Amino acid sequence: MKDGKPYSPQPMQPVVRDKNGDLRFRENAIIRHIVDHAGDVVHPGAPAIDPDTGRPYHQGALDLGKLMAMDFPQEDREQFAQLMGYSIAGYHELDYVSDESAAQASALAGQVVPGAGGCRDAGCPVHGGPLFDDDGRRIA
Repeated sequence: MKDGKPYSPQPMQPVVRDKNGDLRFRENAIIRHIVDHAGDVVHPGAPAIDPDTGRPYHQGALDLGKLMAMDFPQEDREQFAQLMGYSIAGYHELDYVSDESAAQASALAGQVVPGAGGCRDAGCPVHGGPLFDDDGRRIA
């Protein structure tokens, strides 16, 4: 619960295998382009220099660290990572991803490759969990 609002997840992206065989969320091509080529999609009338810092506003790529430091709902951060095409393993490592969402991602990955998932599934000293018991039943 954040700011008195209950956690209400966004729809989860499908899980696919990439050309290297890694399991990841199916990326949204528009979101991926914006992330990788932010400077190409800036309105030409937008100011080029930030008057507070004297630095250019856009240099061609988003600073995802700055973006994730902004006050967005957890559910939207989770969905953004999915829309960028995060790998399932990487998704488990994001500190803003709930155990519930990580468990759902592992369940979807397991439908593509049985037993697939991320570090939280059995319990990770850094990222949390466990999400499943020894019999594979979801506990988070």
